[in-house]
Amino acid sequence: MATEVELSKHSVSINKIPKYSVNWVMRVFVIQKGSVMSYKNSHHEWTFQKVILVDDEGSKLQETLFNKHINTWKDFLKTNKSYYIANGLLDWIELSITDNTIIKESDDVFSTHNFSKGFVSLEHAEKLPNGAIFDLLCMLVTVNPIIVKGDNKRCEIVVTNKLMERITVTLWGEFAVHDDAFVEKLKDDQPVPGLCDVRVSKYRGTFGISTILVSSVLINPMFPKALDLHTWREVIKGGNEKYYNHTKLDLKENAPIMMLRNLDPANGLCNGTRLICRGFGNNIIHAKITTGEYATKQVFIPRIQLSPPENERYPFKFIRKQFPIHLCFAMTINNAQDQTIPTVGLYFPQHVFSHGQLYIALSRGISMTTTKILVMTEQPDTTTGTFTKILYTEKY
Repeated sequence: MATEVELSKHSVSINKIPKYSVNWVMRVFVIQKGSVMSYKNSHHEWTFQKVILVDDEGSKLQETLFNKHINTWKDFLKTNKSYYIANGLLDWIELSITDNTIIKESDDVFSTHNFSKGFVSLEHAEKLPNGAIFDLLCMLVTVNPIIVKGDNKRCEIVVTNKLMERITVTLWGEFAVHDDAFVEKLKDDQPVPGLCDVRVSKYRGTFGISTILVSSVLINPMFPKALDLHTWREVIKGGNEKYYNHTKLDLKENAPIMMLRNLDPANGLCNGTRLICRGFGNNIIHAKITTGEYATKQVFIPRIQLSPPENERYPFKFIRKQFPIHLCFAMTINNAQDQTIPTVGLYFPQHVFSHGQLYIALSRGISMTTTKILVMTEQPDTTTGTFTKILYTEKY
């Protein structure tokens, strides 16, 4: 067998290998290994395993192991390891292992820079046109049960980013049909997934993401951008998942809340009023108003009938009884109007829409020393300075 030095001299990138050629050498990095699956028809039955590879230039390739080659290489090939592969059958983006294929592990450090820079975050993905194919790096929040409809199966997962924006990703094909173990692993591990070659799916104004035939899912990829996101998530969670997943926040005594409806304006219960929970009864909440002329007033909040905004996707209207409140550790600029707040923190991950909106936010405080502003820039280490172009550009 050729040595690693000899293989490195003849190594070329995936894009430079002619279609259907068999005499070549490439150096690749294993980013995903699929489960061993079986397939049969009226004439044959065979097993296969898919392995997703990437080269130094960031080009991805699917390697397929069939039958006896699975036993030969399945334990040798490991994720997050680099290898030299020679003399397989290459057909555009798929590599088939043959009896003449040589695979040798590489001891040199493999750079994933070109591969990782192609991944985008959710806020950038939402700007892509419908049908666009891209790579997504995100954080997993929840995994919903597999949905069966006729012969089709799908699994919907909810992912988020550093802005805590949530998007539903639909996993089709082998992720839901053959790979129940993969779905269960997602539930248990709550990883940082890298979704490769997924598609933007916009339906009636709703943004979504779905897998396609060539999609792949990386679990906790080891390149810097993914490691940074994993570290950030662990800091936010702080060992307590409730701080990461707001759907699990509990309403407790002394929790800050905000009214969502004009329930009783004459007694200070208006939309946007902030209160502190003092106790709970049967179908009623005891609270104390903390702002405005009714500050310190004790009130009781009952359940009322609420319905979400009408959605043209559904031909019916939801109506349910619930408390017209929301936990209020922070609030939007609109809900802060007509309120004076001793200590103000403003978070601007994106531009604001108007100078008036910015004025309302800045004028809620009583002193510049107690008003702090966080502007998200491309230089995360920047802590002070002057920032311009804070408004969205008007287009007519």
